[in-house]
Amino acid sequence: MRYILPGMGASSAMYSGPWRSLENTVFVDWPEMSGEITFATIASCLIDIHKINSEDQLVGTSLGGIGAQEICRQVNCNDITLISSATKREEINKFLIAISPLSEVTPIQFIQLLAGKSSPALNELFASVGPEFIRSACQELRHWEDSYEGEFNVKRLHGTHDHIIPCPNNVDLKLDGGHLIAMTHAQDCVDFIRNAE
Repeated sequence: MRYILPGMGASSAMYSGPWRSLENTVFVDWPEMSGEITFATIASCLIDIHKINSEDQLVGTSLGGIGAQEICRQVNCNDITLISSATKREEINKFLIAISPLSEVTPIQFIQLLAGKSSPALNELFASVGPEFIRSACQELRHWEDSYEGEFNVKRLHGTHDHIIPCPNNVDLKLDGGHLIAMTHAQDCVDFIRNAE
């Protein structure tokens, strides 16, 4: 089975159109969680909910890619595709890491509302993700010391104009887009995943 994780603050609704033509695929939503939220606890929760095992394939966009890597670590899976994601903290825009402490005071729900008003698609994306989850994920990024680099057989797609996670050198496919290539270049992403099977 293939499990596809969304980006931070997004839901599985970000994967529409061509994405839905993929067979044997589960489009994952972030779980509702209480207590300490870390990449490890998010991964454990998703493993339990979806019964993910070492035979499965993981695909993740942005934060979903980090979550997918942690799932792979926990279930000893080696089939992973990252879209606009990082394998280590150093790949993330340093300014965003520096301002991540502001997530403690930023009115996340207000930001979600503003983002949602910009388009119906974004409104649907942000509808189901709680602000506490986003806040905790921002804090976790700030303290993320682990690097998954070299642990897995990783395939990577990235936008050349990504300002959130600037395009690393070691990617398999560079697309002429930004951080949201999973949405703006959906067919290219789906074709890449199919051809990599």
